[in-house]
Amino acid sequence: MTNESNSGCSPASLYAITGVALAYWLLYQLNDWLFTNFEVSRSISWVFLPAALRMVAVLLFGWDGVAGLLSGSIVMAFPWHGDASVNSCIVSALSSMCPMLAVTSGAYLMKTKADLHGLRAKQLFVFAFLGALFNSVVQNLYFQMSGTAKSWLTGLVPMFVGDFIGTMIALYCASMLIRLLLHFAAKQPPAPT
Repeated sequence: MTNESNSGCSPASLYAITGVALAYWLLYQLNDWLFTNFEVSRSISWVFLPAALRMVAVLLFGWDGVAGLLSGSIVMAFPWHGDASVNSCIVSALSSMCPMLAVTSGAYLMKTKADLHGLRAKQLFVFAFLGALFNSVVQNLYFQMSGTAKSWLTGLVPMFVGDFIGTMIALYCASMLIRLLLHFAAKQPPAPT
């Protein structure tokens, strides 16, 4: 996490927060378009691509990533879902904080930095697993305690699977894109000096 001591008021922070919020909203719309048939509810899907952005945002931007995720989640909840309730704000806050818990825990357990620098596939897998685990358990505890869930397992399992699969799909696509870009960059003639 690159901004642990940052006050959050700098232009770079505002760009990070706005960029994460916009990217989260766009990825949510893409997920909604591609995987509508996999939705269990408006909050739970068997495939949830934005889960990957949750982890990457926190690994790249730390608390600014959390603020961007919170902003994006709240913006999505109001006009597009017609839900301006306290419940939506709580769910948005939980889904924004859980990646920070996952990244902090994962970095501690693996004795690595809480950023993307030098992470290997195994470590990304662990972060994806912890992100899905923290998000699904914490949100479903809230759903159960608030009375919005009929059963603990009806939300927990699909949310965990959806977050984990969504993160793995997004990481795989990002990896393929990076390889493709590196392949084309290697074929470019050297720049004249």
